Amino acid sequence: MRITYPDSTPPHAQSVEDRARALALVERICGPLDVATRRTGAVLQAHGAALAWVRETTGRYPSPRPVADAIQQTAARLRDVADDRDPHQVLLRVAEEALAEHMAARSS
Repeated sequence: MRITYPDSTPPHAQSVEDRARALALVERICGPLDVATRRTGAVLQAHGAALAWVRETTGRYPSPRPVADAIQQTAARLRDVADDRDPHQVLLRVAEEALAEHMAARSS
């Protein structure tokens, strides 16, 4: 059974402007954020978006364990401020690849 959430926008559907407004609000409340905090926030948002994509694609919750683990492991590495890759692109690609691998393993 597929669960839909018609009254909410999935996290990965948020625009760049929406994320920027949210970050500006946090900075008004907490003060200026350092680079590590900004990076962690971006990775957490991308992590949630990748899991939401898996949920929407499979129609199931929670995500299959191997897929969730692959996303989690990659997200942990992406929190390093020296990693300049886009967390959204990387985690969505990891989610796609891990889900494809999981589905292939289940069908064989």
